[in-house]
Amino acid sequence: DWSDGKNLIECIGGGGSGSGSTPGANGGGGGGGGAYAKSVNLTGILAGGQVTYRCGTIAGDTWFNSSAFPSANQACGAKGGTTSASSAGAAGGLASGCYIIGTGSTSFNGGSGFGGSTGSSNNSGGGGGGAAGYRGVGGDGSSTIGGSGDAGFGGAGGAVNTVGSVGAEFSSSGTTAGSGGGGGATSAGANPGRA
Repeated sequence: DWSDGKNLIECIGGGGSGSGSTPGANGGGGGGGGAYAKSVNLTGILAGGQVTYRCGTIAGDTWFNSSAFPSANQACGAKGGTTSASSAGAAGGLASGCYIIGTGSTSFNGGSGFGGSTGSSNNSGGGGGGAAGYRGVGGDGSSTIGGSGDAGFGGAGGAVNTVGSVGAEFSSSGTTAGSGGGGGATSAGANPGRA
């Protein structure tokens, strides 16, 4: 049940996409994982009332109680990871860009994607970064596997040619949700970061 002034709001930004490989040249960089933000004890929101929120998709920001990404007032917002446009790995969503309010509020960075191989005929893409969570930062991707979510407590990073696992920290009543691991490296391009 919602209690005005005694609550907890958590947001995770969307992970960025990896870049495609260049045939005969460079592998694509991995996408960055989404950041995590927690606001504590928001006020002015009544039980049964309506709030505006957004769940970030690919590289998208996530927020609660605002019509756009918040910069003031009783709200919460987490930045999405960035998308790679080259062989360079993309940055994860930054905690410094998140919006949090209230005593005990916190935010963590999403993991960074790893750069794809360059000057190589196998063109392997870099692993995607994992999403941050309430326990800590998202893991960085590597040359073979994606970064884990939520300081290792979220979804595992994917192995080569495998997507990362979905996090389960917020699971209840048959629903699985949490900070996912980044996709593993692939010879056909880079796997994305995770939300």
